[in-house]
Amino acid sequence: MLGWIFGPLAVVVFAAVGFAGYGTARKAGLTRSKCYLRDTRLVLAYLGLFLAAGLWGLWFQVSRWLGWS
Repeated sequence: MLGWIFGPLAVVVFAAVGFAGYGTARKAGLTRSKCYLRDTRLVLAYLGLFLAAGLWGLWFQVSRWLGWS
C-alpha cells in the first residue's frame, strides 16, 4: 500500500534501510539470515537491486514532472 501511495520513493527508503541494516549485521559477523534467501550476500544483492530500481523509477518520475521526457 505504501509503495502504491508513495511510489518509488517508498521503495528507495525501505530498500536503503534494509540494505544499511543487513550491511551492518554482515560487518558484525552475520552470515546467515532467517529469510528465504538465507545468505546475507544474497539479501544485500536483492535489496541493492530494489534500491537501484527504485532510484531509476524516482528519477523517471521526477523527469516526467519536470517535462524532461
